[in-house]
Amino acid sequence: MRRLSALVIVLFIVAGCDETQLLPERPTNVPESAVWGGGVDGGSWLVCKLRKERSAYACEIYWDSDGTLWAKGTYLLRKVNWDEGQKRSIYIEAEGAPEIVFNYFDGQIIHLKGKFVLVPHGIIDSPFGDGHGKKQQYDLGEPVGPESEY
Repeated sequence: MRRLSALVIVLFIVAGCDETQLLPERPTNVPESAVWGGGVDGGSWLVCKLRKERSAYACEIYWDSDGTLWAKGTYLLRKVNWDEGQKRSIYIEAEGAPEIVFNYFDGQIIHLKGKFVLVPHGIIDSPFGDGHGKKQQYDLGEPVGPESEY
């Protein structure tokens, strides 16, 4: 009976939580236009602006803990499909323009709500600070050549 009572209390607490309570405090160096993508275990702050090219976004991703820039570059909107033969996700051109709602950033791909992602395309810059970092060339989400450090 005590376990059932404890479970009921936990369910009431969880049900009473709203999404704004899951947002971490925004570091002062993260732009006001940045939107949270993540959950209770962490995430990142993201700013993506539609570019003139169809389905292309200029994105900046910031670390959740201290607000430093994690990555920036061009990302393309794609729909996720599972390829049973290759046993992996493939990214196809998205038809239409779904609402961009961030889910999380996995260090390479920006996952959106639903079956959509933003995949890196072109050079993605990942600064380390003090003028150092790395750059990687991508073609439709796939790394092209070795990454270079600066």
